Amino acid sequence: MFFKEEGAESYNWEEGGIDVLMEYDPVEGGIDGRSNVQAKTLALRTRNLHDRVKELEEKIAALEAALTK
Repeated sequence: MFFKEEGAESYNWEEGGIDVLMEYDPVEGGIDGRSNVQAKTLALRTRNLHDRVKELEEKIAALEAALTK
C-alpha cells in the first residue's frame, strides 16, 4: 500500500514540525498508524514543496516568454 500525498496543498507550515516517536510508543502500522506519522508528514511537506517549485517554474517560464516577445 502506498500513501497518496493528498492535501499537500493545504499543508500548514506554521504548525509544521515532525512528530517524534518515543521509546514507549507502540508500533502501529497502516496509513494513520503511529509508526507512519513521520513519513506521512515528510511526504506531505515534500509534495507541497514540489508543487510550489513547479508553480514558480511555470511562472518564470511565462515571464521569460513574455519578455522575449
